[in-house]
Amino acid sequence: MNETIIILAMLIACIGILLYFVGWINTIFMALGKDEKIMGVIIFILNPVAIYYSIKHWDEAKVQARQLIIGLFIMCATIIPAYVYYSKNVIS
Repeated sequence: MNETIIILAMLIACIGILLYFVGWINTIFMALGKDEKIMGVIIFILNPVAIYYSIKHWDEAKVQARQLIIGLFIMCATIIPAYVYYSKNVIS
């Protein structure tokens, strides 16, 4: 039973990571498409800036902002409890 829950949590976390990654790439392409090449490079180097950029340009980047925020929420909702479970059961 524990193995099934762990595998399910890993799959859900992977979906969140993929969703965040797609939103990040879309934000880079949007910044480069708007001739903001420096901001595109900054977003590529400093990943969390993509959230700020997409929220700042909400009218044009509504889809990217939703992908980033939902992906981040899904990642945190699965990875943090998995880490707590792992640290209690394996490390102790």
